[in-house]
Amino acid sequence: MKSLPKFGDLLRESGYFVQRSRKTFAFTQSRSNSAMKSFGKVPYERYGLYVGTATNEQERQQRHDEVVENSRREMQRILVGTPEGQPFFFVFGSINVHRPYTPDSGKELWGIEPDSLKGLIPKFLPDVHDVRRDFSDYLGEVLALDLMLGVMLDELEASGELDNTVIVLSGDHGIPGIPRGKTNCYDLATQVPLLVRWPKEISAGRRVNDFVSIMDVGPTFLDLSGGEVPGSMNGRSFLPQLLSKKSGWVDAKRDSVIIGRERHYYNARPGNLPYPMRAVRTPDHLYIKNFKPERWPMGNPYDAAELTSSDAMYEMGLSTAPAYRDLDGSLTKAWMMSQRGSPHNKELFSLTMDPRPSEELYDLKNDPDQLVNLAADSQQDAILNALRGRVGKVMNDTNDPRLTDAFDKLPWVDSTKP
Repeated sequence: MKSLPKFGDLLRESGYFVQRSRKTFAFTQSRSNSAMKSFGKVPYERYGLYVGTATNEQERQQRHDEVVENSRREMQRILVGTPEGQPFFFVFGSINVHRPYTPDSGKELWGIEPDSLKGLIPKFLPDVHDVRRDFSDYLGEVLALDLMLGVMLDELEASGELDNTVIVLSGDHGIPGIPRGKTNCYDLATQVPLLVRWPKEISAGRRVNDFVSIMDVGPTFLDLSGGEVPGSMNGRSFLPQLLSKKSGWVDAKRDSVIIGRERHYYNARPGNLPYPMRAVRTPDHLYIKNFKPERWPMGNPYDAAELTSSDAMYEMGLSTAPAYRDLDGSLTKAWMMSQRGSPHNKELFSLTMDPRPSEELYDLKNDPDQLVNLAADSQQDAILNALRGRVGKVMNDTNDPRLTDAFDKLPWVDSTKP
């Protein structure tokens, strides 16, 4: 099989000193030099799991200082290791907000009182204390990442390179372990941060409405470097949006984004089968095509019926395996599992875990939480057909393997192969 070009390698070929750290996209292993090796391997600890499990305040402060110092050393390693006169490209793939979290770390480490979030929880979730605790811990990890990035920016400024560096902060998916978050095509799963700092070209505070996708990041970096964007890349550079002085809409043609999902946990269903979805998001609507509606969207229930006690349920706060494996273990998942038969939670639980129809359509202006599926409403046929057509055209134009169900049996997850 012919390998596809990786944009990091293409940047290296264009003369960039390319480095990566932690969980990042794939390209040829970064090459270190003697200056970088003098730093050794810089430790990396998830803030809440490391600082939050300290046994006393002195140890907690020591661990906090270690995280700050390691963030500083990580940036220094890149700056010192970059050969003189050569531009650098560095990807830092933080995993702070990945599960698991230390319970109550948001409150204990960052002062985020869970019940201060009352009334702010999405309507498709129960607004109860344990769910608020979960969101508090998540927001604490976001603040931890903010702390680490601030330290890195300080090092760039101290080196004199801050205003000569384009900085992109992007998420790759929504919050894990939360129903309708990661592993879905709803907004909580797909609307992720994208911030760009480029003082020479971008005025602070400018907001652009044009739709972009994570796959547009690679072509944009290649465009920035003056390199050629290979025809095999489906993403589109958003450099024109960065260079424009306009706020709001810059290019009216970027009025939608295509979204897709195949699998998360490899054996969430018998036979390692995925739950394939394709979707299109526009300013006013979200259309989702569920190709295998007979399958469980969050994975099979497996042992759910046997998990009857609260203690057993709360094991799912740290583990994905017992049931519905495509939804990461969390306090929210545990609470909803333990209360799945209660009148006030039964409908919300079903909305997340039960099989879904083959098509979903949501009016985002009137239903921002995407609770009312309009796909069966004949009055919506025109918009339904238009959005269905957009998804189909992109799938055909890109020769999407889902057209032939090729993704159902991938060699590295097919349990029938030796």
